[in-house]
Amino acid sequence: MAERLLMAWHIVSGLRLMREHEAQLDASIDPTYLDLEALDEHALEELHTALEAVGVAQRQALMILSAGGE
Repeated sequence: MAERLLMAWHIVSGLRLMREHEAQLDASIDPTYLDLEALDEHALEELHTALEAVGVAQRQALMILSAGGE
């Protein structure tokens, strides 16, 4: 799980840095907004993989926290 979360962090951070770089070149670009339509297929697949890893971690954390309350 830790490996998947680290990979997710790496992917999302890379996309954020790419967006910040684009915003430095073009002042009309909002660096906090990720334009999904501008991403190529590979980047979209990586983002999907990263979001899946975060979703799995959230579900596992919820299950652990829910079980602790019983």
